[in-house]
Amino acid sequence: MSDHSSVRKYLSGHLHPDDVLYGFAHGDFVLIPIYIEGDLRGVIYADNRFTGNRINEFECHVLELFSGMAGAIIQASEVPNRLKGALQQSAEMVAHKLRNRLAIISDHLDDLLVRKMQDADAANFARVALDETRNAQRIVRAFLGFAKSEPFERPDTFTPAELVERLRREVEGKARIPVEISVAPALPTIRVSIDRLIDDFLAFASDSKRHRENGLLIRISAEKPVDEEIRQLKLPSRRSYLKLTYSDNGPGIPKGFKEKIFDPFFTRAGGSGLGLTIAAYNAKVHGGCIVESGAEGHGVRFDIYLNGDDHERKEADQGPGGR
Repeated sequence: MSDHSSVRKYLSGHLHPDDVLYGFAHGDFVLIPIYIEGDLRGVIYADNRFTGNRINEFECHVLELFSGMAGAIIQASEVPNRLKGALQQSAEMVAHKLRNRLAIISDHLDDLLVRKMQDADAANFARVALDETRNAQRIVRAFLGFAKSEPFERPDTFTPAELVERLRREVEGKARIPVEISVAPALPTIRVSIDRLIDDFLAFASDSKRHRENGLLIRISAEKPVDEEIRQLKLPSRRSYLKLTYSDNGPGIPKGFKEKIFDPFFTRAGGSGLGLTIAAYNAKVHGGCIVESGAEGHGVRFDIYLNGDDHERKEADQGPGGR
């Protein structure tokens, strides 16, 4: 046996017939444990059956280094699942707390309005507060669904012109930012969850304001993507897509961050780091994806690819003759 505390060398001839390695081990062999955070997670087996040479101290060092690399790879592969589990657990806890309190606020505001408040301004403030409280309740439900990776319905049918106009009104009305719009001709109607898209575009606008307070301009457009885009994004080619684009005239996203912006909890501005992660999830459930294609220094640009029709999407998923 070597002097290493973690690498042990054996001779197959010394094994007891009841040993699990009896009949398998050959000549010199070593067992190298794989530890992750102090826990034994696996064992690497190596022997000299092909070379016939004795396993030396240097080879033990190399194998020990290899076990460390294997442990690091295993640990890295578990990070997404750990993040997802932590996110779901924290989301459920936060959602439970918020739902209870928002329900109380909503009930009290409802009660105030039922009593027909005499002060017209106060009654108007109460109505606005009630609407925003209900919006917050919906957002909490949506966030919980995202954390659990639950699909959502797409109950709203729009022409692209109607969809872009609705998003313009929401962004201009709530974010107080001027919006230019454009819609390509001859685009089909689309089924979406309008609440989800509005939340995403308001989050985009809020981030735009954080990076350029004065002179900010937002553009929202709709067009049909070309086939090459669909191939490059590896989206199913048998579906039809609408390309919905949000862009601004801010500083844009540095190249070094473009690959990270959709990762959970990644943020450059001190936010939660979940806004773009949720937008990516929403685009996926809409049958497409989202990419950032803006040039650094020339504004952010989010291209959202949405599957054009829910019925068509189901047929594409099932294939010919599917049920």
